[in-house]
Amino acid sequence: MSDLHLSRFLNTNRPPLAHKSVVEIPTDILGQELSASILASLKVDSNDAYACSVSARLWEETLENYPCLPYLLLRVADMRFTLQSPGQQWQSITKHAAKLLATPPPSGDFARFLCRWTSLTSQVEYRDRYMNIARQELVYRGFYDTSFPLLDEYLIGGAVTCGEDALSILRDTYEVSLYH
Repeated sequence: MSDLHLSRFLNTNRPPLAHKSVVEIPTDILGQELSASILASLKVDSNDAYACSVSARLWEETLENYPCLPYLLLRVADMRFTLQSPGQQWQSITKHAAKLLATPPPSGDFARFLCRWTSLTSQVEYRDRYMNIARQELVYRGFYDTSFPLLDEYLIGGAVTCGEDALSILRDTYEVSLYH
């Protein structure tokens, strides 16, 4: 297989690498089905932020299960670098899925506190910034209330410009904060 990259996550600051371990999907380790999924994830439209985030989640989830594969390590490192978050400890919530299903969600003041903390953390990391009214509604209603959609026009700055992507990141951060 060729050395494919999503142009959105291509790190042009590092020298090109040609070793087989970083340019070929390790089908012998990952198997045909997962390798095909990774290959497909590299062919999504780089202008489609949602498709790119789905690809990134697939890479990170796979890296959790195969932590020593140079091919995945490079893709995830390049993605984090291009998002200007090389030191960030992003984690997929998939490894917390059992806890999420078995534990009732927080409610009341504690839930609002977590929503506020999550949204402020996101703002400090400059992933997204919202109009005050949107932030207040998100904190009051939580990140799962479908009666208040996070519209793109509520975002006033940050790296994330799509309301759906921003809400997905907020949900992940919120859920990870519950179990760490």
